[in-house]
Amino acid sequence: MIYRIPATGGTPQSLTVMDSSQEELVHSYPVPLAGGEWMLFVAESSPLTYSAAAPGNTYLASVRAVGPLRFLFQGAAPAGTVGDRLYFLQEGNLWSRRLDPAKAQWLTEPKLEAAGVNWAQVTSRGAITYSPAGGKNRAVWVDRQGRKLSDVPVPEGRITGVAVSPGGAALVIRLEDQSSAFGLWVVRGNKAERIGSEFGQYDSPIWSSDGQWIYHGSYAAGLYRRRPFAGAEEELILPKNKEDKALTTTTRDGRLAWIVAHDPSNRRGFDIFRFDLRTRVRQDWSVTDVNETQPKLSPDERWIAWLCEYSRDSGRICVSPRDEPRRVTYATSIPSNEVSWSRDGSQLYFTSDDWLYSVRISIGAGKITAGMPDRLFQLTSRSEHGRRYDVDSDNRFLVRDMPRPSPDPILVWNSGSR
Repeated sequence: MIYRIPATGGTPQSLTVMDSSQEELVHSYPVPLAGGEWMLFVAESSPLTYSAAAPGNTYLASVRAVGPLRFLFQGAAPAGTVGDRLYFLQEGNLWSRRLDPAKAQWLTEPKLEAAGVNWAQVTSRGAITYSPAGGKNRAVWVDRQGRKLSDVPVPEGRITGVAVSPGGAALVIRLEDQSSAFGLWVVRGNKAERIGSEFGQYDSPIWSSDGQWIYHGSYAAGLYRRRPFAGAEEELILPKNKEDKALTTTTRDGRLAWIVAHDPSNRRGFDIFRFDLRTRVRQDWSVTDVNETQPKLSPDERWIAWLCEYSRDSGRICVSPRDEPRRVTYATSIPSNEVSWSRDGSQLYFTSDDWLYSVRISIGAGKITAGMPDRLFQLTSRSEHGRRYDVDSDNRFLVRDMPRPSPDPILVWNSGSR
């Protein structure tokens, strides 16, 4: 919530109240308007959907006391005001527009102030500081030593997730393009095709084990599956609720999946569930008082590799029989993340401290034995949500390349009288 407090000190007074019907979690970015009677603020329903290009709903509110809110726009962040002119970020651009706050009415059409903007701030005297868009990166193929083999033909943008289909015939990439829209792109050969675009909504794309479906999250609605080509039907698997959840692996017959879910109403953290894709019934698989995440089914579908909590941001890789999660073999003893199987099931790949590792797996008499980890090559910094690599073969990996640095901020003096 947003509070008011006298400059000389005193008791804070609430000016906004969370709307539980919208599952609001955060009220932020208060911007006072000229005249001292009104302010703007942004309401967020989930921190996982945040994007500077589409941060939530912007409302007009009184600075005197809690009162009725007036909706102004969705997917825009206020950057400041000069007189009655409001500056705001939307779809990666800086716009301005004159506003009558008493009537909650726009007085002019939007005016483009700067294109390709990551961040902006405007003072009441007309000084505009903004950061041009940057940090673009690529998807590339590399070998086991991290040496580049070839580029992947996708539009320039900020890649936040990569996945290779079984057999390596196609890729799916989560990319924020130059309009700041997150989309899913399917790549076959030298052709890249967009299969969806929602501001800040797509997350965690994976391929089904038979290569026929792409499963992905949409925080606007829940978990979807989508055929890997444009214009195809899309099916809602799990409707949106208060859980954070992701589907991470499926059986080849398309019947079973394993999902990770966290209900903020309990203190358990993330748990793993087995989910029947036909009946939509889920059962506990590993539900304890610590975080359990990233279940991955082995190629022969007999084993599950998963992360059990090691620290807040990483875990140790555990391997269990598919139907016996309590029979655990620890495959790593160091902080591990982003676990994957090799195509033949003889190795596990994982990341630790921005390096990709492999560990040999031996299976005999129903038991798993893990070798010593082998450090392969360094990956990009884990500063963004989403997987940084995927495995095609033991000598071919899909990775997102290091982003180019963002340009220096730009300062512009503007009277605000336009």
